[in-house]
Amino acid sequence: MTTTIKATSTTDMLSLVPYLLGYHVDDDVVILLLSRHTVEVAMRMDYWMFDAPAMVNAQLTEMMGRYESAKVFFIAYSQDRDKAEEVLGKLETFVEPGQVVDSVRTDGVRWWSRLCVGDCCPAEGHPCDPSSPAVAAAVVAGSTALASRKDLMTLVEGPSLVDQGCLLAELVGVEERIARRTPRARVQRTKRLLADHLGEEDVDDAVCMELGLLAKGIPARDAAWLEMSRAGAKHHLRLWQQVVRVMPDRHAVPALCLMAAAAWLDGNGALMGCCLARVEGLDADYGMFQLLRRVHHSAAPPELWADIRDAV
Repeated sequence: MTTTIKATSTTDMLSLVPYLLGYHVDDDVVILLLSRHTVEVAMRMDYWMFDAPAMVNAQLTEMMGRYESAKVFFIAYSQDRDKAEEVLGKLETFVEPGQVVDSVRTDGVRWWSRLCVGDCCPAEGHPCDPSSPAVAAAVVAGSTALASRKDLMTLVEGPSLVDQGCLLAELVGVEERIARRTPRARVQRTKRLLADHLGEEDVDDAVCMELGLLAKGIPARDAAWLEMSRAGAKHHLRLWQQVVRVMPDRHAVPALCLMAAAAWLDGNGALMGCCLARVEGLDADYGMFQLLRRVHHSAAPPELWADIRDAV
């Protein structure tokens, strides 16, 4: 069941951002896209991205084109007033004035709206309220917010460098057993492991390693991908996160992409972005990564999975 949380002010909207993204924002830009009074997309951007404003404009235009009567709420988080004001000014030029619900800079303690006319925004700003009724409703509904994006990135980390050396030796035997299977048998084995372990809270490391290596074969990887659905996304996300946790860097990319796909279907765009950020550092030319990055950058809704399935 979907819980409706009402935000009746800018203060409410700011207080909800950590629960929309899954973590507390520090020195970043956030764009909330609203359609029919509902937040459809919450997207974080780095300040350096605005060094190429045309790319940001194209991304925002594509994102807004997906929703009827789309409006935007811009938020620049920074201790540097001039930096925040400059980025907000650029964003405001990308859309029509009537499409901007608000354009706000905040240092995390107080906020100032660029749309204020007259005395609505005092020089000292308005206080942020991290314990607003909207936040209380979000917490009751089961939403959580980590302390920072760095904490979110820990969810996509693999084993330590020390552990990777031991795991690589252990994985050699698993690779040899997989190599003796036919491609069809590898796909069947992948489906069998998913059927047996999907939904488990603590999957055995040996199973995770086998799944991670099976996913290096594109037919088996795609078979695992096609098993995903929006209804079961949380189970797939939990499973592939466990796989990622035991895969050394040289084997991690397919599992990370499957984790990103499951995060997207679960509506967790922030975690999807973290998965893709790690993949980009490992193999930016990987085909599935290229597709998922386009999905992420355009803020494509999970409802599009039915269309993407046909292309897999």
